[in-house]
Amino acid sequence: MKIFLVILFFTSLAFSQDIHRNILIESNEHISSAGLIERAYARKEIDLNKRVLYLAYYLYDNSKLPDKYKSNAPEKCGTWIASIIFNNLSKLNEETKTEISKLSKR
Repeated sequence: MKIFLVILFFTSLAFSQDIHRNILIESNEHISSAGLIERAYARKEIDLNKRVLYLAYYLYDNSKLPDKYKSNAPEKCGTWIASIIFNNLSKLNEETKTEISKLSKR
């Protein structure tokens, strides 16, 4: 059982590193909008408020997303995006919270 857990841990660690490596690559060709947003955040091009707001735009109203972060590449699952939004709500300024609240009520 321990061997299985160790293998599972290292496999998930390697997968996680691949995701982060892909976010930081220069090409936008196969990166989803969420990936472009995450890359901008990792590079400190946008702050936490913009990151969470843009991810909310991506989920709720893609037309509000700045063109720079629009992509035709699909995101396989949005659960991780919803988790980032939910887990950071308490850290956001009131303006961002209000905008996200308006989006989620649609």
